Amino acid sequence: MITVAICDDMQMYREQLVQIINGLMVDFITNIKVIPFESGEALLRFQEEHPNSFDAIFLDVYMDGINGIETAIEIRKIDQHIPLIFLTSSPEHALESYRVHALDYILKPYSRQKIWQVIEKIIQQKEQIKQHTLFIKSNQNMYTVNLRRVVYFESSLRTVVAHFNDGTELTFYKKLADLEMEIQTGLFIRTHRSYLVNMLYIQNVVNTDVIMTTQQQIPMSKKHVAEVKRAFSVYILDQI
Repeated sequence: MITVAICDDMQMYREQLVQIINGLMVDFITNIKVIPFESGEALLRFQEEHPNSFDAIFLDVYMDGINGIETAIEIRKIDQHIPLIFLTSSPEHALESYRVHALDYILKPYSRQKIWQVIEKIIQQKEQIKQHTLFIKSNQNMYTVNLRRVVYFESSLRTVVAHFNDGTELTFYKKLADLEMEIQTGLFIRTHRSYLVNMLYIQNVVNTDVIMTTQQQIPMSKKHVAEVKRAFSVYILDQI
């Protein structure tokens, strides 16, 4: 299920968008829960009291009180990644939407096809996030790890250390081979029996070392050299 917020100070447009989204549920495998708000202030209060409640937020640009752009700026202070979709009667705010990294904007009157496209984007983005999420148990605590933040995993026997891009670390118990099987993002490559490296952070491959953008130097065993170079070359070509 995905949960979306609709923030619009005009009841007519709130109800119309809710009706269209509810009607689209038959087109998607997942259920869609819609929570409406009549002001940016009400939405922000809810966000503060119930963080991480939404998979996406639809924001009317023109509202009494705090407008949609101002509401989006406040949301971005606490959540950098949630998809934001602007609702507007004019495309003139399209450039402003980039300032808060909006997913899209929808013109009024609403087009069912456009809303269908946006819902599809939201579902796809949620699936991508799920694919890049790892749940780790460490010292009886459970952690949700964004794999895109992991520079590399380092293993010694059954102990694995996740090295993050901000310099922090997380230690947990697991075989590196099992971890490699569990991660299905296509971003990580085995360079050594003790190292699993995120290609997002590879700067260069030199002889038997992998040089990371974080200045770390990861060893590469002879048996993995050819595969690492091949996988990294494919990854680079995919980015072009």
